[in-house]
Amino acid sequence: MITTNYDLVLENLLRRTNWGGYQQRKNANGIPYAGFPDQKGFPRILKLHGSCNWYREGNEILTLESVTPTTLFGRDLVIGTPGVSKQQLAIGELNGDWISAKKQLREAEVVSIVGYSLPETDNVLRMMILDQIAESPCIQAVNIVLGTRSERGYRAEEIIKQAMPDKQLRGRVRLLPMYAQDYLPTAPEKATEWVFKGDHFLTN
Repeated sequence: MITTNYDLVLENLLRRTNWGGYQQRKNANGIPYAGFPDQKGFPRILKLHGSCNWYREGNEILTLESVTPTTLFGRDLVIGTPGVSKQQLAIGELNGDWISAKKQLREAEVVSIVGYSLPETDNVLRMMILDQIAESPCIQAVNIVLGTRSERGYRAEEIIKQAMPDKQLRGRVRLLPMYAQDYLPTAPEKATEWVFKGDHFLTN
């Protein structure tokens, strides 16, 4: 699971599944950072643009347990904001996660892009995704989830089609006319617990 979101939605969801939390790891440049552990039964998560609860302290990237104006005040947060800082993270502190993301994309048979329109304002990530798809010996299909069909969706669909390594695969690029939340399981309002089973989440 590759994400560019800074928020803690995935963390909050995983905590309900008895997930063990962050683990001190080192990136490709040997810099310690608070990454996700590779834990059996859980999806691997790569936060390529950092996280709103990651901060620098010396040569390390540490994690805040609580994110509030008070705990954030004065911290050097690890967030790749639009512009140069995204690229700096990609080739610097989070380079290891970017390398892993490239490997996962190249080895995937099906890639689902959820909520990301491959915007022209985000060249680094857009070109990374397109390059891996173009070089992939495994890719069979790409799903794009951007809500109801829109100009952004059509553009993303055409960009991905052009990147497919085999012209015969271009018909397997699908722009799905749904929102991300439409794929969540339907459950009563009282359902508050989440259980990870196999490769998907179920509600109790």
